[in-house]
Amino acid sequence: MALETQNLHFVLLPHLSHGHLIPMADMAKLLAQHGVSVTIITTPINGARSKPVIDQATQSGLHIQLLQVQFPCSEVGLPEGCESMDALPSKDMLQNFLTGISMLQQPVEQLLIELKPSPSCIISDKYFAWTDRTARLPMITWPLFAEQFYNEKLAVQVLKIGVPVGAKFVVNWGLEEKHGVVVKREQVKIAIDQLMDEGDQVGQDRRKRARELGDMAKSAIEEGGSSYLSMKLLIQDIIEVCNK
Repeated sequence: MALETQNLHFVLLPHLSHGHLIPMADMAKLLAQHGVSVTIITTPINGARSKPVIDQATQSGLHIQLLQVQFPCSEVGLPEGCESMDALPSKDMLQNFLTGISMLQQPVEQLLIELKPSPSCIISDKYFAWTDRTARLPMITWPLFAEQFYNEKLAVQVLKIGVPVGAKFVVNWGLEEKHGVVVKREQVKIAIDQLMDEGDQVGQDRRKRARELGDMAKSAIEEGGSSYLSMKLLIQDIIEVCNK
């Protein structure tokens, strides 16, 4: 499959948020390790965040490039340099930000037309937030909204590597002041003490499980692992589609 993968070109379009850039950069590296060329398209400031990781990957011989499109800050009434959700000065500017994202369609499409070789597959990120260390360390969980309460149940009740601070209900982004203090300082301190107590058997078991899950996650992306094989099957599917 090596000769066939050399002709494949995957294009990744991460959502403009730091928590989305990290997994997209990881995905780019995993794809490139299979011999395909990968292009990540984002905005200048978001690109600067990913550049050290991408530079390190390219220095190791992986075929990854980072291309940028200008985010229309001034056109949508945002401060200059406000190119990601975590940089918004106010929740009231969320609609401005979303309008800016919609205005990226034309320059991104033009970039896709000009790309050589032409894209074989485009992976566009709408919403999936996770961290690159979730299965490797014990953690304190503090869910706010969306799927985060399900993630907490996974970490605390299923994997048994998390300690909850005690958040009980959804607090949507931008409405924090309406709800006031939902988790008190004492609750956070208790959770930290539980997590850091090395003499506690429950804590020792939690750290052991986290290490074991970390080893499993690492093995999964190594050659022959489940994630490695899934990525290989994805690439094979793209090859078959391109050859039709």
